[in-house]
Amino acid sequence: MGKASVGLSKKQLEIITATATKTAAEEYNKMQQGQKKKDYNWRLRNIKLLLKNYRNLKLYCDEIVKDLTILEPFLNLMGGKALDIKAMTETEVKTEVMMKYVDNVLEVYERACKEGTSEDHRRYRIIRDMYLNPTKLNIEKISEKYNTDRSTIYREVNRACETLGVLMFGMDGVEDIFQR
Repeated sequence: MGKASVGLSKKQLEIITATATKTAAEEYNKMQQGQKKKDYNWRLRNIKLLLKNYRNLKLYCDEIVKDLTILEPFLNLMGGKALDIKAMTETEVKTEVMMKYVDNVLEVYERACKEGTSEDHRRYRIIRDMYLNPTKLNIEKISEKYNTDRSTIYREVNRACETLGVLMFGMDGVEDIFQR
């Protein structure tokens, strides 16, 4: 028995190809939009995470053992396998460089806020009180200090994080704001 062959006309192939291309392009655009939203959320979360850990990271940079050779006797006792001094040094350097960058961004942000509106200036003070000062104030104390409710404080923190995102990530940070 011979196979029955069903042929498609040139016009039918063009229609199928055009439809498939259009559908693929739409799906690709949806994926791109989803990825941009994830990138925005990732950056915003990372800024908040960085702020939440700011004091600990500063302490780490201030208190870290600068001369790692004092660990050599410990390494010898452990057979040299327990610690990788090179990796520790790389982590230390990365953290210090990152924190210097963060401090520079925060200085720029502070200047911008002080030259901005009273709301901008208050927003910086809230960030400073909540995350940057050596003595941490909890949300209740900050709410009392600024005579406002907690939701306003959180909203101000989110606005500050948007601006910090622009300062930390440049044009990618600006695009994040417009993607929302």
